[in-house]
Amino acid sequence: LKRIEVELRKKDSKFIPLLFPEEQYNLSNLSEFWLNSLDAMADALELVKDKDDVKLIDSKVKELQKIKDEEDLAKQAFQFLIEMSKKINKRPVLLIDNMSFIFDRLNKSEQHTLRAWLMQNNAPILIGASAVDIEETFDYGAPFYDAFQISYLNKLSFDELLEILN
Repeated sequence: LKRIEVELRKKDSKFIPLLFPEEQYNLSNLSEFWLNSLDAMADALELVKDKDDVKLIDSKVKELQKIKDEEDLAKQAFQFLIEMSKKINKRPVLLIDNMSFIFDRLNKSEQHTLRAWLMQNNAPILIGASAVDIEETFDYGAPFYDAFQISYLNKLSFDELLEILN
């Protein structure tokens, strides 16, 4: 995921990579997922010294956190992420490690909502990694059944490991 982030940061990229922390223990619902996404966007913009947009995001997040209704908060946080994406003219790519952790924290209704929002035009692209199979991606009745292109990474040989380290 870090390698993808580096590649997407290249000049003239149409994307803004949003690398999430490996463990998101503060995440317990969809609204927190989108607030974390906004936080990741602010971090990404801070790296390119876009102080004005960072301040705008921080200000909006403080405003959003006053919303008590979790569904409304999730919707407004997602919409603001889309607005910011349009403003900076870059499509967000959510880079999430331990994707199974996210699915464990979201209920089925929130997973359905997340999938619907990710299927919209110009929605963020989600790239996730997991050390375990994620049942929500292969269970026929689950919201994310058949939603991802899954690639399995095999163990590196000793020679491949040395090549990478060198």
